[in-house]
Amino acid sequence: KIGSPGDDLTPYERLIPDFLDAGRLALDVYNGKGVQGPAIQFLLPFGLAMANVRSVQLLHYPPTETFSYMDYLYSPTNIRWECLLVQNGIDRAEIPLLERIVDVVPIAADGGNSSVVDPYNDAFIDYGKAQIRNFLQASAGGFTAPLVAYGSPVSNWLWSAFREQIATQLQATGTGNPLGVLSLVTLDIVAGARTPVLCANHPSKYLYYSSVTLVDGGIDAERGGS
Repeated sequence: KIGSPGDDLTPYERLIPDFLDAGRLALDVYNGKGVQGPAIQFLLPFGLAMANVRSVQLLHYPPTETFSYMDYLYSPTNIRWECLLVQNGIDRAEIPLLERIVDVVPIAADGGNSSVVDPYNDAFIDYGKAQIRNFLQASAGGFTAPLVAYGSPVSNWLWSAFREQIATQLQATGTGNPLGVLSLVTLDIVAGARTPVLCANHPSKYLYYSSVTLVDGGIDAERGGS
């Protein structure tokens, strides 16, 4: 039971059960696939904005730090993104409404250990679609809040999940994923509304090019760890 002396909580009568239903769908996949490995565990994106979401962030998988701090937004990735939003003029008080996260693979792992998660990327397509639909509300203008997809694993997931729609819009004739950084498509995800989707780099990507050395009068970017 939830209650509030002054707030309308009726949206949560649908949101919370649908969130849990999607979670059960994911847990069935997790158990059915026999997911196991070092330092990985099932984890849903808890404790985030639900009823007044202004965007949905698609990320690959959650960080294991979440278990230590019990705060879904406490990770270097999310903190960097918050800083970028503030630098671009977003009111800090509005940031939580822009950070509704859906991980396309609900398996927590170390930030630099995507190899243990990659084998399960396509297994959770039905879960991802269900969880995304849960947070995209149709507006009077016929659009939902936008999706932002971070990093190539997520754009590959989108290509697997919505291949026909994406191929038609981008006039893709081959079998390879045509989505790249700054690709913009509009998908039918929620009945009666269209969802704008932007593909972006991962917020941590710049760290991989943070070591810069002058070589023969030029600049040589050395890949470094995050």
